[in-house]
Amino acid sequence: MNRRRRKFGAALALVVALLVASCSGVPSTGAPVDYTRIAEPGAVAVESAVAADLSPLEVVRGFVSAMRGIDQDQRLTAARAFLTSAASTRWQSADTPTEVMILVGSPRILVDAKTPEKINLSGQTDSYLDVDGAYIPTQRGDYRGSFTLVQENGQWRINELPTELILRSEDFRIAYTSREIYFLDHTDSLVVPDRRWIVNVNREPELIADVLVDKLLNGPSAFLKPAVRSDFRWVTLAKNVTVSKEGALQVDLTYHADQPGAPQLTTATRRALAAQLVYTLSTEVKEVAITLDGERLDDKVLTWSTSTLNSFNPSSVPGTNAVVSEGWYVA
Repeated sequence: MNRRRRKFGAALALVVALLVASCSGVPSTGAPVDYTRIAEPGAVAVESAVAADLSPLEVVRGFVSAMRGIDQDQRLTAARAFLTSAASTRWQSADTPTEVMILVGSPRILVDAKTPEKINLSGQTDSYLDVDGAYIPTQRGDYRGSFTLVQENGQWRINELPTELILRSEDFRIAYTSREIYFLDHTDSLVVPDRRWIVNVNREPELIADVLVDKLLNGPSAFLKPAVRSDFRWVTLAKNVTVSKEGALQVDLTYHADQPGAPQLTTATRRALAAQLVYTLSTEVKEVAITLDGERLDDKVLTWSTSTLNSFNPSSVPGTNAVVSEGWYVA
């Protein structure tokens, strides 16, 4: 009996450690934000015209201000209007993985003392988003970036600039929202949440699902990688996610069995694949239909849900279907 209790306690400790770690990427401090002044996120008409005859300093200030509206202007059309044609092509958009530098308060933007067409930006770091959308808190430190401007069609435009987006912490909390991407623990019996942040725009469920599945296919964040695994390393998305007439998400996958290390697909590995996918998409839809290489993932299952895959529930005790409900876990 004592031996069984020790095993049970060890299992609980493992799950607690993983879940607490996954919740560490949550911004929980900072000045309060008046959300009543913010319009609902979503696609809106964006004014991309820049006033004529702005100074280099005014151009950079306008550009930094325009970046704050990424939730209303995901392609950053308004911000790009402050760039040269060449810089606009080089600079990463919200559709391309990019780091986001998050600052405490508004940055200082000043003309360089020696070069008037160079503008320097500085501020205190709060945190940043990695290219995979993982939130990384940082120690308070100095952030410095510079912008070089040139004349294009008689107007000052930014030609060289930092590659990352630059947002204040209060802007980040408005413009981004979190989702959980789920991976397997090393026993393949539970899914483990890996928190990521995506731009907070109103999209159809299938479009959000495309973003989440892409993050699932790219694997766990560097922080969580040692503690989890994923069979999606050998899987690609055959086509974009769609919604069926019944309201279920349709996800069509391709399994690359010829790749080195790809395991043989068994009933257990198929259920594990389904569990990662279904729990990842559970905030968007209740049921998911999954095909693999053009056929149902399991010919006996029409649609999958967290209920049909309850044994993988991250709040359950490993190796059982029991769910702990006495405050053992931190949300």
